[in-house]
Amino acid sequence: EKRKVVCSTVATFSEGGEGDISTYFLLVKRSIEPSKHFWCLPGGFLEMGETIVEGLKREAREEAKAKISQSELLAVYNLPKVGQVQLVYDSRLTSKEVEAGDESEEVGLFAWEKIPWHELAFPTVSWALMHYEIKRKCWLPQSNTKNSSALNKPTLCFSNPEVNDSNLFWSPHLGFHLEEHWKKCPKKFQK
Repeated sequence: EKRKVVCSTVATFSEGGEGDISTYFLLVKRSIEPSKHFWCLPGGFLEMGETIVEGLKREAREEAKAKISQSELLAVYNLPKVGQVQLVYDSRLTSKEVEAGDESEEVGLFAWEKIPWHELAFPTVSWALMHYEIKRKCWLPQSNTKNSSALNKPTLCFSNPEVNDSNLFWSPHLGFHLEEHWKKCPKKFQK
């Protein structure tokens, strides 16, 4: 059997003005197994003949009736134990109007401090949210950064704590070791 490609997105909606921006994360509560009744990112298996971005848009539409734009690669998770390669993208929601689709019990836009960390469906959901936050806090251009374009490139994350204790997180522009951030991850994901 061949490995499956899964695409998902950390889809956000931001509102507010200069210095007072609020960001909300789209999560969907699964109505199907595995992990029924738990929250996850919009995503799923790629279908034959569709591009990754087409798959992201389809999954966001099917699961949350959401429209996304500005998608760029955030993370790649190599998960041989479950036969998957997961491609996680950073995307923007075009509006706050979301509602549950056929595979979702509920959908929600959560501020960072309101994310239901202990009700997340899979460890990869937590990893992706944390990688997004690392990117946002550490790598987005600052007004006093001379070479800000180098800091705004997509981030690649290769993590597989189930197989490897190194938990290496790599970026083409900075390099990073996930061990520091991994300690902040909710305990249920630190197996």
